[in-house]
Amino acid sequence: MAYNTVFIISNEPAIRDALAELVIAAGFHAATFLSLKACLDVLRPEPHCCLVLDNGIDDKLEPDRQANFTSICSKIPVLVLTERGDIPAAVNAIRQGALDVIQKPLQHENILERIKSVVSARIKR
Repeated sequence: MAYNTVFIISNEPAIRDALAELVIAAGFHAATFLSLKACLDVLRPEPHCCLVLDNGIDDKLEPDRQANFTSICSKIPVLVLTERGDIPAAVNAIRQGALDVIQKPLQHENILERIKSVVSARIKR
């Protein structure tokens, strides 16, 4: 994968495409996936990257997927997208190691600023 890649996982094409367009327009590379498993097959943590995970995907709920998710969170920053008011999902994501939880509907300016902040913090390490 390329330098400063934002990995985007969502089973909703509209979310995947919108986020990819947003990060590419901001100068990042985007790698999009339908599932956590598909991302795990190619994910190589890089110094300047982050992962945006749409919590609506169902494959991360299984115990082995949760272990994989926790492992990913220990290697790169993960931003999780949740439905408005889904407090249990937000708490679970943070407990498993997600850096932040962002509620849908997405405010493009907010999520882009959060991605830039995460990548910038990784560059300073």
